[in-house]
Amino acid sequence: MLDMSNMGQKVTRPYKKFLLNIQSYKPCSEDSESQTHVGHVQHLSNIAQQTMGNNMTRSRASAKAAGARFERDIADYLAATVDDRIDRRVKTGAADKGDIGGVRINEHRVVIEAKNHARLDLAGWYAEASIEAANDGAPLGVIAHKRRGTTKPEHQWITMTLADFAWLIRQANQ
Repeated sequence: MLDMSNMGQKVTRPYKKFLLNIQSYKPCSEDSESQTHVGHVQHLSNIAQQTMGNNMTRSRASAKAAGARFERDIADYLAATVDDRIDRRVKTGAADKGDIGGVRINEHRVVIEAKNHARLDLAGWYAEASIEAANDGAPLGVIAHKRRGTTKPEHQWITMTLADFAWLIRQANQ
């Protein structure tokens, strides 16, 4: 039996349950190969990993790296499909002009604020995109945010207000 009292870290309930299930695991007898418990142990392993994964927090460094990768993916996709001058922008602090530059509709600049967060904050992100659009002299700021379950840049979400969308349609129809 595994002694968990000497472990250096606090054992979370799902992980403890997982350990106890493994401790009680008995391999199949040689004459009953068709009855396997491996699938049951594997299933419990996945549940423990998913539960523990949801409780883990991202470090600041890993969050920044994930955000930079997301910005790069969005910029590379737009550069390949729209205009090769589109690229990530250098961060400029309080005078930030968005995460992705070189996006234009007719002669107008468009600011893209890229977000790779687990929780949505559309109002906050839109306020940030609006400030950055004003910093850039752009009439439009949009949010490119991560769509869970896919890493393909063309499947990520773009969010804007209805007024911004109407402006976009008017520009497209000129």
